Amino acid sequence: MLHASEGLLAARAGQMVTADEWEAPDAAVSACRAQQPGDRDERFAIDASGALVRSVVPVRGEP
Repeated sequence: MLHASEGLLAARAGQMVTADEWEAPDAAVSACRAQQPGDRDERFAIDASGALVRSVVPVRGEP
């Protein structure tokens, strides 16, 4: 988690955050905690235009 966060902060300081640098902290945190029944699936990504995209799968349905 520390390594992923340091990479994100360094990229932010250089004003160049890639999709990999953005997703690394999310993956590190997700790996540390088990999915609980009732949790929704939430992901973040950067699209081709550079915009932040949030994708959520509700507990009882499709996105």
